[in-house]
Amino acid sequence: MQPDALDPADADKGQSVAVLQPPELPFNRYRSVAAAVPISRLITLMVCEHPSFEEWWEPFTLGVGPAGDYATGLEARRQAQLRERCRELLPAAPFVLTARAWAARGLV
Repeated sequence: MQPDALDPADADKGQSVAVLQPPELPFNRYRSVAAAVPISRLITLMVCEHPSFEEWWEPFTLGVGPAGDYATGLEARRQAQLRERCRELLPAAPFVLTARAWAARGLV
């Protein structure tokens, strides 16, 4: 699931933080050189309750991770548009976000 990009030219910049399912995972490209690439879903890594949208948004304003780097690189008007788009996509506060991970191991 990839939210609509504010700017179609930037759509691939969010790929590193997009929510991907196994068929879309970047390491699927290695299947041609690996004998086996079993994919399995790991347990939930983290459940985090956010008391407010502002608390959730703050790390993005500090440049944390690829998404924060992207957000802080936007001009003020575009950053405000991104912030409001995120607010539209998230549930009303307080809200809970769950992080999960996919794993693969290739044998060559």
